[in-house]
Amino acid sequence: MLLYSFPLEIILVSVSTSMAIAMFVLTLIQLRKITKLQSKQGENSTQIEQLQAILSQQHNSLQHTHTLIIEQSDRIVQQMHNQHRDYLVSQQQELRAVMSDIRQQLQNTLQQQTQSVNQHITSLQNKVDQHLHHIGGQVEKRLTDGFAKTQDIFNDVVKRLALIDQAQQKITDLSSNVVSLQDILSNK
Repeated sequence: MLLYSFPLEIILVSVSTSMAIAMFVLTLIQLRKITKLQSKQGENSTQIEQLQAILSQQHNSLQHTHTLIIEQSDRIVQQMHNQHRDYLVSQQQELRAVMSDIRQQLQNTLQQQTQSVNQHITSLQNKVDQHLHHIGGQVEKRLTDGFAKTQDIFNDVVKRLALIDQAQQKITDLSSNVVSLQDILSNK
């Protein structure tokens, strides 16, 4: 993104640095010339003064170029810092957006799962109710049948008890007849 614009600025700094080095080398060459000229005693002193003036100008120019390079480096570092900060801020915003998206998707999925589970529970409740109703009908039928059989058995027992009571009454009557017969026979 923004980070790809740095190489051009770095190239500019490199070119500026190369120019400063070239000026420095020229200054050294001229300084050598001055030294050679000073060693020759027969030479003109005005040439030496001119070379010294040129050397002084080049030295000032070199200092100025050095100052400009430092200022430009500081600006580039500040720009890089600002671009890096902006890049981090944009990455944080993108991350927040992605996290918000994920949170929303999780909420939607949770709601869908909750609805699905609720539907399954309702379906199971309906099936259980149907089975309980069916079982209740069968139990009621069996109880009714059981009560009917119990009623029949009870009626049968009551009839048999009535027969037993009649038989007992007959036995009692027969016993009293036997006793009276015995009394009659014993009287004779």
